[in-house]
Amino acid sequence: MPEPNNQTRRQRLEAREESIIAAAREEFLESGFEGAKVAGIARRAGVAEGTLYLYFRNKNALLLAVVGSFYARLTETAEAGILEPATTLDRLAFLVRHHLKSCLEEWSIIALAVPAFYQISEYRDSGYFELNHTYVAVFDQVIREGVARGDISTALPLHVMRDLFYGTLEYSVRTYMVRGQDLENEVVIEQLAEQVMTMVRPAFGLERNSDDAESGSDLASLVQRLEKVTKRLEAETTRKSRRS
Repeated sequence: MPEPNNQTRRQRLEAREESIIAAAREEFLESGFEGAKVAGIARRAGVAEGTLYLYFRNKNALLLAVVGSFYARLTETAEAGILEPATTLDRLAFLVRHHLKSCLEEWSIIALAVPAFYQISEYRDSGYFELNHTYVAVFDQVIREGVARGDISTALPLHVMRDLFYGTLEYSVRTYMVRGQDLENEVVIEQLAEQVMTMVRPAFGLERNSDDAESGSDLASLVQRLEKVTKRLEAETTRKSRRS
């Protein structure tokens, strides 16, 4: 068991690191990566610039830490979220909605790291590769278990399925942002998720016949999703009427 003093010191160090990461996030959002200053981040965090360098060697390391914080939350909630759905189809549908909503909410930060994702020669050694690798491992688990249960029937290799899945989601998020749509409009996000799943189902061999033993479960799941969409539509209509 660690000494109380050591534990307290470690907690202080972790808290300071978290405050620096939070300050870096604010600085990057306000000024962009090029405009952000390490001195400004230190000032926001309430530490000396020299102290900040004890935690992060440069601005690139700070950006990686900010993106890493997002990926940690993204992966943790993905791992927890796939535990509840009973079918492979529903687990993939959860991952679609989870990824869309999370990335749309944090797009401003993700966009700052996009250049690093496309520098192929440096990507695997940048730190971003490991973050992404850990996250998509959740999808890999769902696919492997789906194949083992006989839910998935496709000749596509796992890495192709992964690229198809996340490539479509990435493009969908980018298109959504370019169009300047409302990030809080859950109805539109739900529609986008359904469109992605319309592509995923046949591509992954997840289409089922009407006499499938699990069709009742699928129908109940569909009804639940439609009910949620209806409630969101009603809420959206009410909100718009109040505004007018």
